[in-house]
Amino acid sequence: MDTHKPSFTIFIPTYNSENYIRECIESAVKQEYENKRIVVLDSGSNDGTISIINNYIFTSSIEIIQTNNLMALLE
Repeated sequence: MDTHKPSFTIFIPTYNSENYIRECIESAVKQEYENKRIVVLDSGSNDGTISIINNYIFTSSIEIIQTNNLMALLE
């Protein structure tokens, strides 16, 4: 019997989402599946989004990718 659990990644694209990003990250972190990776893709936010994300980087296993052109990153 194979007991290896497959991993998965939760991608969270964001741009100027300071009003919603905390709730979104909390939802992803609370997922009960243990073998997960959370990646926030920020497209040049100029509000408080980045500082909110940075609060989670050290307390949770969250990565952030910052770019000024998210669509170019995804191509």
